[in-house]
Amino acid sequence: AVFNITALAKNNYTVVATFISSDDKYNGNTNSTSFEVTAKSTNLDVVVNPVTYGEDAKIVVLAVPAGAVRQVSEEVSFHARKDQILVVVSKGIEPRTNLFMSDIVYQATKNENICMLAGPSFAIEIANGSKTGFNIAGPNPEATKIVKEAFENGGLVVVTCDDIIGIEVASSMKNVFAIFMGMLDGMDMLESYKSSCLAVLVRDLGDAIVALGGKRETIFTYAGLGDMLLTCMSPKSRNFTFGQHI
Repeated sequence: AVFNITALAKNNYTVVATFISSDDKYNGNTNSTSFEVTAKSTNLDVVVNPVTYGEDAKIVVLAVPAGAVRQVSEEVSFHARKDQILVVVSKGIEPRTNLFMSDIVYQATKNENICMLAGPSFAIEIANGSKTGFNIAGPNPEATKIVKEAFENGGLVVVTCDDIIGIEVASSMKNVFAIFMGMLDGMDMLESYKSSCLAVLVRDLGDAIVALGGKRETIFTYAGLGDMLLTCMSPKSRNFTFGQHI
């Protein structure tokens, strides 16, 4: 979904999708391990594994499971240039270190151009050209501006943000909140009660963002309230569905 966004953007970028293994197949417009993509991309190339393929790239997007971020970042560190922009779309906190994903990438690469991309999005919808909004956050304003221009297209709005901590906190906690909201739905709790609980979770998210060094106003962004509402209220959300089954 991520590389399909950039491939479809009207910016003449060539997009290369590098899969970790040959089991992750993408044959033009179908990822056989997940879903079919109906939106076609003509400036998209696909390779399997070699991290060295990204040595000449201006932007490198790390779109791997949270548990693989450290390993992939360490592999990337041997080949990435310091002037490259590393965009992290993985969400979560590393259990052993309590580090956010962007912290792990920085620890491994020492790259100063790390950005975090987040917003309300289901992969199947984005891959098929859905309209939505994202936030791109990072310590280097020039890097976030470049990513904004690369990702933005007719259906996708990308807004820069200077609070990468707030984005990381919101992106991590919304999944936990979604499990709780799914549990309430699975218990057939009434809408009024679920709404009141959601209001408390929004307050708690703001408190957590501030406590961890972010800005409370980051709640009112695509990556904040936008992503939280989508994840906590839709049966398409895996965490929400998991909570229902519990």
